[in-house]
Amino acid sequence: MFDTTIAALGPLASIALGLMLLWIAACRIDSFATSNDLVGIVLRMAGWAMLLAGLLVTLVFMSHVFALFLWLAAIVVLVSTVVRYFAAEQQSLVWALTVAAERGIPLESAARAFAEERNDRIGRRSTLLADYLEAGVPLSLALKRSKTFVPSAIILAADLGQESGNLGAALRHAAGQIDESEAALRWTLEKLFYVAFVILFSILAVTFLMIKIIPIFKKMFSEFDMELPVATSWLIEVCDLLASGWPLLLPLFVVWLWFLVVGLCSYMGISAHSLPLVNRLWWSADCAIVLRWLATAVRQQRPLAEAIRTLAIRFPQHRVRIRLEHASSRIDRGANWCESLRSAGLIRPSESALFKTAERVGNLDWTLDEMANSGMRRAAYRLRAFMNIAFPVALLLLGLMVLFITVGLLMPLVAMIGGLA
Repeated sequence: MFDTTIAALGPLASIALGLMLLWIAACRIDSFATSNDLVGIVLRMAGWAMLLAGLLVTLVFMSHVFALFLWLAAIVVLVSTVVRYFAAEQQSLVWALTVAAERGIPLESAARAFAEERNDRIGRRSTLLADYLEAGVPLSLALKRSKTFVPSAIILAADLGQESGNLGAALRHAAGQIDESEAALRWTLEKLFYVAFVILFSILAVTFLMIKIIPIFKKMFSEFDMELPVATSWLIEVCDLLASGWPLLLPLFVVWLWFLVVGLCSYMGISAHSLPLVNRLWWSADCAIVLRWLATAVRQQRPLAEAIRTLAIRFPQHRVRIRLEHASSRIDRGANWCESLRSAGLIRPSESALFKTAERVGNLDWTLDEMANSGMRRAAYRLRAFMNIAFPVALLLLGLMVLFITVGLLMPLVAMIGGLA
């Protein structure tokens, strides 16, 4: 009994000691330590190691055989918390730079003021960002060199905004668009992750039942000279069929794995923009960015051919750059810019006709902005409409599968009790 108590108190002591080390490290940074303080780094590493070790061992005591699943869940939650925290802090830095640009405040002063209020990694990178800005480095390049990881739309806005002299508005539009598109896409991908995870858990549960439980039922019924219930026999036949025909299920497995990885990345706050097929979900957002920058060029009375050529060089997504390069080459050969964008697949024929009309009546910039907003809303509505239909259907199918498995497992018990009675 005493040994069990000691074993149970060990993880709690590790958690308490880890929290104490983290508190000491925080006090040391706040008092006198520098950002490169080796003692503070060691204290933080030791504190996090003891805290995580204590939590993982506590999960083992609480869950036993399910410890592995709880470990994975705890790791996912921790990584998601850290990633989302740093993403929120980096967004705060972006908004600080946006306000500074709009009000004419030097960007290096805003970045240094943001860094002085922090003593973590974001603060150190903000200090480095301020140093680069004071040295005359452009904002987009300073963000990259200081390793301040921001969305690619912010990098593009910083690059083109400084070039056009409208940095504040460019950053504000880019940040607002990211919030709108990411919210809709994250909601969709999290639903897909939920369905994929339920399927994974169901497969593991069925595998365990077929290996451990069903053979026991077969042995019991053979000893009592009884036949297995029809539902149980169907369940066994279906599982045998799936086991024998597993090569035919490989495409479904690849699709399921894709859903799981993409949904997990979205839940953890990690951008899945570059993954295959997922980038198609961002296509409307990318086209909207192109249209908004063309609207900015029209308001500043810049040639659209020059704006398209600049976007073809600096747009962050490679597939969009290829299409913009195609459109730019057609414009250089004398083609109309609307027809060039339509030929490149960046706008639809109806949009091309609308832009031509707007260009003749003199409200092209407003039309470009409205069509960009309309494209974003249309993509979000389509995603939500699809998920509002597909998600209940998926849950209904999963429920029918659970019902089938439950009946197949309970019927032997009912038949056994009835036969013994």
